[in-house]
Amino acid sequence: MVPGYAGKDVQRPETLLRDYAGAGALRSTLGDQLTFLAAHLCDHPNEELCHDLLISQQTYARHSKTVGVGLGWIIDERGKFAWHNGSTHGFSSFMGFYQDRSSGIVVLSNYRSGLLSDSVDRIGLDLLDLLKKP
Repeated sequence: MVPGYAGKDVQRPETLLRDYAGAGALRSTLGDQLTFLAAHLCDHPNEELCHDLLISQQTYARHSKTVGVGLGWIIDERGKFAWHNGSTHGFSSFMGFYQDRSSGIVVLSNYRSGLLSDSVDRIGLDLLDLLKKP
């Protein structure tokens, strides 16, 4: 595993959580993330899994008039895409995809910026916007 950073030359140790693993102790590779993304885009050999994942992409709660919350996904209803992110000390990630199954992206970083700074979220959302343009 590459070292994580929280600033220029500010190396951060990996987060070791044993009691609440979903909050940062899960490990994944880019290959794992792309397989997960492919299943959400229905580009996966297991068609039943693809169908089941559609349930997670429905809006079950509202954040605002145009932003819904699915099962693990933030759903931008204007742009018709779903996304989620995560970060721990020195690491951050973003996954997003268009719900028409046309395209999606994964951004992984061994850097975690401050909460109000540019982040992989901004990179991910900008890349999604570029993917949508003809």
